[in-house]
Amino acid sequence: MSDDRLQRLLDLPPASLAAQDYASQQDLGDLAAFLRAGVDASGYSLETLNRDIFMAVRSAGKISAREYFRYRMYKHDPEERRRFLSDRVHWKVHDLCNDAGVAAQVDDKLLAARLLEEAGHPTIPILAVLNPEDDDTFGAVSVQNADALQDFLAAAEFPLFAKPQDLLGSFGAMRIEGLDAEVVHTNAGSVAIEDVLDIWLGGLPYVVQPFVRNHSALSDLADGLATIRTFNLVEGDDVQTPWVVLKLPAAGHVADNFWREGNLVAAVDPDSGVLERIVRGVGPHQEVLERHPDSGAQLRGVQLPLWDEVVELNRACARSFGALTYQSLDIAVTDDGPLVVELNGGGSFDPAQVASGRGFLTPEIDQFLQRRGADLGSWTPEEFGLDSFQPVDLRPHLG
Repeated sequence: MSDDRLQRLLDLPPASLAAQDYASQQDLGDLAAFLRAGVDASGYSLETLNRDIFMAVRSAGKISAREYFRYRMYKHDPEERRRFLSDRVHWKVHDLCNDAGVAAQVDDKLLAARLLEEAGHPTIPILAVLNPEDDDTFGAVSVQNADALQDFLAAAEFPLFAKPQDLLGSFGAMRIEGLDAEVVHTNAGSVAIEDVLDIWLGGLPYVVQPFVRNHSALSDLADGLATIRTFNLVEGDDVQTPWVVLKLPAAGHVADNFWREGNLVAAVDPDSGVLERIVRGVGPHQEVLERHPDSGAQLRGVQLPLWDEVVELNRACARSFGALTYQSLDIAVTDDGPLVVELNGGGSFDPAQVASGRGFLTPEIDQFLQRRGADLGSWTPEEFGLDSFQPVDLRPHLG
């Protein structure tokens, strides 16, 4: 996450939904237990493991000890290990590959939706903007206080989906289930209408959209909206999509981001749209699944519906925003066709690496990044806050 967005999260009131989500995401469990399980699973001696992590820190990917175990890199040969990328290098890659002005525009979900509509791409409409500070809503209903929220919800069709206008990771997202007198009911509980903007939203601007349902062929895979994440490399009219994943929310979750406990992520064959490898969790205890853990539905080998239409939409949208030469799209597939949920400049390497169990930096991607001026091999650990070349001492964690 970029420094400015991280600081915004840190500055939010603790009672806000986004702050609560961020705190939950940061609770990564017991590091000692994580490392002990990794040592047991790898079969390495402590000295060999330390040396291997030391080399990962110094590699092009700048992998930390935690990421080394997160991706189970000990299961791979040295060549594959060198292809894993830390998210610590993502924002530098983002800045080198993308026009700063266009990237800033698509970071704003309200403006991005308007740009997608103007370019002719199907997307989820924004019905209202909850923002006490600004009434510039591009035609959506402006909600600046509790009375306006009451009026909007009284006329709305539920459920609705609401998310911060300019944060990443679905932090603070909620599903609005209904209005009872002056109480708003959501997936996160119920709150008095006068407390929604200041307390639950923490003063952040939010966009409100209709709640979209999955294509009927995906009904056994997720209750909440599942999205296809495409990773695009754009050079002129040429669009390459080397990685595709499907993000599946577990029951009860409002969004499909993988940090939410129990959510699944699947590697998808970019050519066929067939699910190849599906996982839940990370690190030594990661589960590779053949069937859905709740419904029992088949996962591996499933063909995603309307794949040709998804590919066509992805390429057309990528070309429309060609100033973002490294970009990612989230696409939902509905019974009415695919929809662009979000467009991002850049895109975390994590979903592709977790889903596939392989490193993001294929030779083709490495060559593309070098053409954009991103020579990862020449970057030093010090640039990313890794000031020491000392191996990670795991002994205090192993007991």
